[in-house]
Amino acid sequence: MKRQALFDKLISRAQSESNPRVNVADDVLEMLRLSGQRRLVSYQPLKWIAALSSAAAACIVVFAFFSYKTSETNAMTEFYQAISWVTQ
Repeated sequence: MKRQALFDKLISRAQSESNPRVNVADDVLEMLRLSGQRRLVSYQPLKWIAALSSAAAACIVVFAFFSYKTSETNAMTEFYQAISWVTQ
């Protein structure tokens, strides 16, 4: 019962509190005004670099695929044989 009375007292105190008056409109408008003055970064050069590097990577993959299919030997097997002395 003691806890219930304490809890009711706490509820009445919380309900009697008033909300603090906060006015942030001026600060928000100032931030919006300043954000419009900042120079925007152009991502256009990065888009071109990404497109060109993707095209180059695709060409390399196609070339590697066809050269692997037409080769007589497996390049990885030759590579492993060349460095097999390390594992001995």
